[in-house]
Amino acid sequence: MALSPGIPTSFVPKQPVQTPKRKVSPGSNVFLLASLAIAGISILAAGAVFGYGQYLSHLETAKAAELKQEQDSVNADTLKDYLRLKDRFQSGESLLDNHIILSGFFNELEQLTLQNVQFTTLTIAVAGDGTAKVSMDGTAKNFNALAVQSNSVAADPLFKSAIFSGIAFDTNNRIKFVLTANIDPTLIHVTQKQALAAPAVPVQQVAPAPVTPAATSTATTTL
Repeated sequence: MALSPGIPTSFVPKQPVQTPKRKVSPGSNVFLLASLAIAGISILAAGAVFGYGQYLSHLETAKAAELKQEQDSVNADTLKDYLRLKDRFQSGESLLDNHIILSGFFNELEQLTLQNVQFTTLTIAVAGDGTAKVSMDGTAKNFNALAVQSNSVAADPLFKSAIFSGIAFDTNNRIKFVLTANIDPTLIHVTQKQALAAPAVPVQQVAPAPVTPAATSTATTTL
């Protein structure tokens, strides 16, 4: 039987076209999840920072308004009174720091002076930096008493660079001398602690002595 001319004598069966499937490894899934988690945390952190910044801005505005309200409520006259009171406190502190009082010096001198020694005059020169130098005329019963007095003064840490000079006999056969020394500022200046601890004493009204501006002040008295 003859074949029709339109029928091919041979053919190759055709397979349906299939696209190969790509295998996804487990490691890729973990990396993807980790990236998403990091991105989510970053978004949350950025939101938290933004929210906290808004909170601080609101708090600053509220505090500024509160401060303005408090400033407006302060009376100008009251504020001036407070400033004047502050100036008075500062002036009082300055006066205490610069005030000279000799009670501490005389107490120390009383404990330091021997029974056979007598001081007759005292001169104190106070410099602008608060340091002071004393010069005292005195008499001693004899040279032994003068030597013991010299050792006593040298052992006192509040008397520095002490010098005994002008040693000679006076008309009563006593030994006269001149003592010069630098004294510790705490002996003549009142500290705030001493002022607070000092008992109240009656104040006598005395006429103020004229003060001449100078780098040092000198006071002389007869003991």
